[in-house]
Amino acid sequence: MAVKEIYYPSKVEDPNTVLNQELLDMSTAQLMSWQQGVGRFGQLQMHACWGQKSSLLRRYHGQTISRSYVYLKGMMQLFDHTRDARWRWFADDIVANVLNLQAPDGGFFHSGDAGEPTYLTDHDNTCPIHQGFACLTLLNYLGWEHALPDREERIHLALQRNFKWFCREWWQYGNTWAGRLKTPGFCGVTNQDLVVIAAMAKYMKVCGEARYFEQYGKPALDYFLSPEVYYEALGLFERCDKPNFAERTGYNYVILDVLEYLYACTEDARISQVIDNVRAHLFDAAYEEDDGLLYLAWGAQTDPVDKSHIIGWDRYPHVLTDLPYLLWHMKAHLARFPDQEKQEIVNRLERTLAAYVYADGTQALNLRGGDAVFQIAGTFVAPLWLYLIRRLGSEIQSPQPVRVPTVHRKCGNLVWKSNERLWSLEMDGKRCFAGLKANESALAIGPEEGIYGADFATLEEPDFVEHIPLLIK
Repeated sequence: MAVKEIYYPSKVEDPNTVLNQELLDMSTAQLMSWQQGVGRFGQLQMHACWGQKSSLLRRYHGQTISRSYVYLKGMMQLFDHTRDARWRWFADDIVANVLNLQAPDGGFFHSGDAGEPTYLTDHDNTCPIHQGFACLTLLNYLGWEHALPDREERIHLALQRNFKWFCREWWQYGNTWAGRLKTPGFCGVTNQDLVVIAAMAKYMKVCGEARYFEQYGKPALDYFLSPEVYYEALGLFERCDKPNFAERTGYNYVILDVLEYLYACTEDARISQVIDNVRAHLFDAAYEEDDGLLYLAWGAQTDPVDKSHIIGWDRYPHVLTDLPYLLWHMKAHLARFPDQEKQEIVNRLERTLAAYVYADGTQALNLRGGDAVFQIAGTFVAPLWLYLIRRLGSEIQSPQPVRVPTVHRKCGNLVWKSNERLWSLEMDGKRCFAGLKANESALAIGPEEGIYGADFATLEEPDFVEHIPLLIK
């Protein structure tokens, strides 16, 4: 078969030609190519918002626990729609893996995201958002009608242990930048603490135990919904880890997701109003770039005193891995409040998303962030994969096994090579990093190191050669 060359961004008039069942099949195959154990999936742990990729130097491309939250959602929805037993088995396995990651103190290992690998649960090796997502993963499974009934007791015990440990260790602990808190909260960063608060509220709803939400969650929620943190006129929250720094646009999907949990569990009327307002203001961040595509700015610039208007925008980087989640919330807003102008923004943003979907079912992590690795190292499939499942809805078919192609993705002096088993990153023709997907620590550094069982010569015959422009801020 002849090598096919593709130049990005692709010109996509109709996103349905890209965001379809065929892509879901490929994205699912890509996810499965990273399976490293029962219920455990790896990837390059690179933080697209903050530009962190240091886990490469720590020779790690394994799991991080917060991804289990997304993978479980996807597997449950696949089973609900298709009744294909494979996806129920994966859901069961993901939950078993989370349970087995609980440390004796009650915290969860592998709760460090771009800081992985983390095998401790002290403050330097974890943070509230990842502990909260682990709990929400267990709670989502516990509330699923197809969950294994014999898991219930163990999940209850795991949640009790985690909340007891977490409240003791984290209540008003604060963060590196702001120090200990004088206000209700845990680390004090809005999106992180809201995840924990939502987990406590869902624990109250599902397990019938209210003390953690009432003693810790409710006072913290009241603070984060107060004018000190939530700017109603802007539909934005302060991050609270440094002065005058609103939550970045992408983090609104975390905030909105957990506010939905909070509203469902508490029926607090304030929360539904906040959800509508924050969703409505997502559209404020949209703007057209020089390439003619529409993007969402990285974050708003706010006046140090007057929070009634935005004084400017920090445009870069464009975090494309957040775009599927944000699009879901923008569509939810339009379902409640139809608006033709905002609908066109969503249509154009979907074309942008489709324009940077790669041939192997992955997507660019970010653009114009100053580091081309984030443009080409497309191992982060979770957001796009879940978006496709949601988007296809009742029309979805059970994803079928397909071959993950061999891809060479070029940008400037960098080349990313990958196939079903292996990946490598080259600079100026020399290999910098390479990995065997099936092993979380099988990551080589430099051109000379080898990995047992890895034949990197198989990467040298591509099915696709992809060209990505070197995008500068």
